[in-house]
Amino acid sequence: MLGRLLQPEIRDLIEARDYRQLREVLVDLSVADVADILPEILEKDRAVVFRMLPRDHATEVFEHLEPDDQEELLESLRDEEVATYLNDMSPDDRTGLLEEMPDRVTRRVMRLLSSEERQISEALLAYPESSVGRLVTPDYIKVKRHLSVGDCLQFVRRVGEDKETVDYIYIVDEWNRPMGVVSLRELVFAHGDRTVGELISAEDQTVTIRADLDQEEAVQVLKHYDIKALPVVDSRDHLVGIVTFDDLMDVQEEEATEDMQLMSGVVPTEATYASTRFLSLLKNRLGALVMLGVMAIFAGRVLQTYEEAFETEFANLVLFIIALMAVSGNTGSQVGTLLIRALAVDEMDRQDVRFVVWRETLMGLTLGVALGSVVGYAGYLMFGVTIPEATIAGASLAAAVTLCNMVGVLLPLLLHSLKQDPAFFATPLITTISDFLALFIFFEVARFALT
Repeated sequence: MLGRLLQPEIRDLIEARDYRQLREVLVDLSVADVADILPEILEKDRAVVFRMLPRDHATEVFEHLEPDDQEELLESLRDEEVATYLNDMSPDDRTGLLEEMPDRVTRRVMRLLSSEERQISEALLAYPESSVGRLVTPDYIKVKRHLSVGDCLQFVRRVGEDKETVDYIYIVDEWNRPMGVVSLRELVFAHGDRTVGELISAEDQTVTIRADLDQEEAVQVLKHYDIKALPVVDSRDHLVGIVTFDDLMDVQEEEATEDMQLMSGVVPTEATYASTRFLSLLKNRLGALVMLGVMAIFAGRVLQTYEEAFETEFANLVLFIIALMAVSGNTGSQVGTLLIRALAVDEMDRQDVRFVVWRETLMGLTLGVALGSVVGYAGYLMFGVTIPEATIAGASLAAAVTLCNMVGVLLPLLLHSLKQDPAFFATPLITTISDFLALFIFFEVARFALT
C-alpha cells in the first residue's frame, strides 16, 4: 500500500532526473514496496530505477517480482548486470524464474551463471516439475555429528551470513544422512566441549521428505510438525538441501488458487488474474462453460419429454421446478465443496470413506425430508396447490436432495481414486448433474403418483 502511495513521487523524481534523491527514497523503502512500484514505472525508465538500488537490495527486489516482470526487466539489462543479480539470487527462487521463462531467455540466463551456480540450477531443474526438489535451497548449515559445539558456533559465524536460514543446524553422519536438527538457541546455551551429536535427544525425530515427491506433500508435512524448514533427501536418504516455510506457503497459496479456479470451472492460469491476457482468460473460461452447456441440454431434454404434461396433470407442479433445481444443485455443491477441501488438506484417509458415505446418505435423507416438507407446505399455504400436489412435490424434492447429495460425495471420491484433482470442474459438474437428476426424479415421481 505504501508503495502505491509513493508512485507519483517516484515518477516526479524520474522526470526531474533527480537520481540522487530517487536513490535515497528507494533505499528507505522496504523490498516489498519497491517490488510493488517497479512494474508500474514506464518500461523505458524501469531499468534506470532498478540500477539505483544497492546490489543486495536489488537482488531481493528482483526475487519479489512476478515472473513476467522479472523477464521484462532481464530484457532491459546488460549481460553483466543479469549475471550479477542472478548469481546472487537464492537457488530456489532462481529455479522458479527459470521454470517460467521462454527457452531463449533461459539459455541466456544459464550461459551467464557461474559454473557453480549453473550446476546448482541444472540439478534443481532435473527434478520433476512441481516436485519438492524444485524448491530446494543449498543455502543451509550442516555439520558432522562429531563437531564440538564451540567449533560449530565458529562455523556458523563464518558461513551463516550467506545462508538462507541459520535457525536450524542440520547434523549428518559420515554418509551425509540426516541424524537430527539442532536449533541455534540450543547451540548457544550448550557447553562448548560437547559434540553437536550429543545435543540430539532420543525423543527428537528427524523429519525429512523425498526430493521427488509433490510439493503439496511437503506443505502438509511442514504444517503437521510446525517447523520452519524441512530437510530434503534423495532416494538414498542423502541430504540434498532444505525447503523453507516461505516457499511452501507460496505453494499452498498457488494450490488454493488453482482449486478455487477448478471448482468454478476455470482452467487454472499461471499468471495473476489482473495480468492474464483477455484471450487467455476467455479460453480458460469458455471450455468448461461449453462442456457444461452441452450437458445441460440433457436437462432440457427432460423438460421437453414432459412438455405436454405441463398443461394437464403437472400444471400446478411446474411451480416447484425452480425450487427443486436450486435446492438439489446447491445441496450437491455444498457437500462437494466440503469433501474437496477435506481431500485437499488430507483430513480424510481411505478408511474414512465408508463412514463418510454412510453419514452423507443419512444427511442427504434428513435434508431431503426437511426441505421437501418445508417447500411442499409453502406451496400449499401460499400458492393454493392441493395437498396431493404438495405431497408429490415434497416427496420428489426429498428423493432428489438425497440422491444429489450422494452425487456431491461420490464424484470427488471417484476423481480422487483415479488420481485426478477432486476440484476439477467438481462444483459446476455436480450442479449440472444434479439439475438433470432432480428434473427426472420430479417428473417420474409425479407421473407415478398421478397415474
